Amino acid sequence: AFILIFLTYLRFDRVAIAAAVCESVRKTEGSRRLARIARKSAEKSATISAIERAAKKGRKVLRVDTPSVCIGIHNNSKIRGLMSISEQQQPIETGFSSKPEASEVMAGLDLSGKVVLVTGGYSGIGLETVRALTDAGAKVFVPSRDVDRAVKTLDGIIPAEQIGFMDLADLPSVTQFGETFASSHPAIDLAIFNAGVMACPLGRTQQGLEWQLGVNHVGHFTLLQTLLQSLRNANGARLVTLSSIAHRMSPVRFEDMNYQQRDYDKWQAYGQAKSAQALMAVDLDRREKDNGLRAFSVHPGGIFTPLQRHLGNAEMAEFGWTDADGNPSAVAAKLFKTTTQGCATSLWAATASALDNMGGVYCEDCNVSEVVPDDSNAFTGVRQWAIDSAIAERTWEETETLIAGL
Repeated sequence: AFILIFLTYLRFDRVAIAAAVCESVRKTEGSRRLARIARKSAEKSATISAIERAAKKGRKVLRVDTPSVCIGIHNNSKIRGLMSISEQQQPIETGFSSKPEASEVMAGLDLSGKVVLVTGGYSGIGLETVRALTDAGAKVFVPSRDVDRAVKTLDGIIPAEQIGFMDLADLPSVTQFGETFASSHPAIDLAIFNAGVMACPLGRTQQGLEWQLGVNHVGHFTLLQTLLQSLRNANGARLVTLSSIAHRMSPVRFEDMNYQQRDYDKWQAYGQAKSAQALMAVDLDRREKDNGLRAFSVHPGGIFTPLQRHLGNAEMAEFGWTDADGNPSAVAAKLFKTTTQGCATSLWAATASALDNMGGVYCEDCNVSEVVPDDSNAFTGVRQWAIDSAIAERTWEETETLIAGL
């Protein structure tokens, strides 16, 4: 069961809304089955309201085993509207398979003169992202907390002067890099927030943030603020931020985003950070689309990269990723992607003409993802809590509050 207390942000009476949904479905759709589902949702909503009332009285009631007020009816257009999920969040015709190579996605594209920033661009899929964009003619810049390593790794791909120091775990360094970069580049055409950490032991950034939230989300959020005007100036810029199917592990827990009181779980912390990254794209797109800036989040797929450095082979074998000797399992060989395939969805979201006049959507396998119920066990699709615009707006505001309090 997933934590539901994050739903407390909603500013309307859930019982009344769910009941109204039931009545609307009965009248407009004539579907008894949907009406029954809505009625059950009202009952669940009443449970949530009772939990909130108890919480306000100081009672320790934090968990319920129902994932969403509107579960089971999210694909109905009227319900989607109530859940604040974009109608654009559905697969489109792209012409690509689920595992295309970066070269296929970039074929025929000329990015000459485009200014691009890629975080984490010297390792794993980030390295292949930089290579593909550079091969297409873009001028790519890579911030790094280990400049010497980045210069060595990117030798022959981009020159050393296009690499600068930035540590996502230290917000003043993020601000300094971002402001310096923006001042020398008044128009930025594309930013890909690729850097990240996964499933690490509990740690804290320089400013005391839980490590995964701090690096994956708050660091990138801070960088974004410094780049916004330059992105607007490009009049057609895109921002791509890397989420993950691991967003299914946890919504954003507004009551304790920073793990000050609750017990730490490395996978739930990773899931929260990846939900937050997807939600940042949703709210950025809402805020900036009229300024010509569109935003997308991406699940790159399963890929063996240094991102797994905090996982031992025993844990990966338990997941079915490797065998006892550390070799990729038959399942991984079939489902996992190479690094050149893993960067393809980021490149597609960054450049595809099919996404013109779109934004704020979560993508995977070089396509827009399907919305799935929050309690789905599928390893594809996006959960509602990672794309709901009201949750996205609150995530933005809570992140601002969190930073202001540091």
